[in-house]
Amino acid sequence: MNMYIENNLLFILGIPLWIFTRIIINIVRYKKEKSVLIKRELLLSVFYIYILSVLGVTFFPLCIFWDDIDSSFVSVNVLPVYSTVKDVIYSCSNSSIPSFMIRFWLKNILGNLILLFPLGILLPLLWDKFRKVRRVTVFSLFVSLSIEVLQLVSIFIGNRGRAFDIDDIILNTIGAFLGVLLINRVIHILKDRKYKPVT
Repeated sequence: MNMYIENNLLFILGIPLWIFTRIIINIVRYKKEKSVLIKRELLLSVFYIYILSVLGVTFFPLCIFWDDIDSSFVSVNVLPVYSTVKDVIYSCSNSSIPSFMIRFWLKNILGNLILLFPLGILLPLLWDKFRKVRRVTVFSLFVSLSIEVLQLVSIFIGNRGRAFDIDDIILNTIGAFLGVLLINRVIHILKDRKYKPVT
C-alpha cells in the first residue's frame, strides 16, 4: 500500500483552520477589551502562509511506499561545502554535462539561500526578542537542522526523494542571516528618517 499527498492539502486544510483560530482569538481579545492590531494580524498571516510554503517545499509531495522500504534511497552528506563545490565545478567545466544540470545546481543553491531568507525578515518584525542577528541566525540554524533530520527520518518510513545535506543547512542559515541583516538595516534607516530634525 502506497500513499501520495500533494502540498496543496496543506493550504486546503491549513488556511481555513488559521482563519477560524484567529477569529476566535480576536473575539476573546475584544471581550477582554484588548486592542486588535490589523497590521500585526496581516503580518502573522503572512508568516503562517510562509511556514506552510516551507513545509510544502521541504516535505511534499509526500510519497510513502510502505510495501518497498529500501535503505538504498538514504542520501546523507555531512561534509560541508566540498560536495557542492565539486559538483558545480565539474558541471561547469565538463562540456558533456547537459546545461540543465548547471541550472539544477544554481537553482538548488539559490533555492536554499532563499528558503529561510523571509524567516530572517519576519521574526524581527513580529517579535522584538528576534531583533538580534545572532538569535535569528541560531534559531534558523535549528529550524534548518530540524527540517533535514525530519527529511532523513521520513526516508525510513518509505518517503523517497529526500536527503540530509549539511550544505542545505549552511545555505538556509546564511539566507536567514542575510534576511535579518536587511530588515535591521531598513528599520535603522526608517528610524533615522523619522527622528531626523528638520532644518
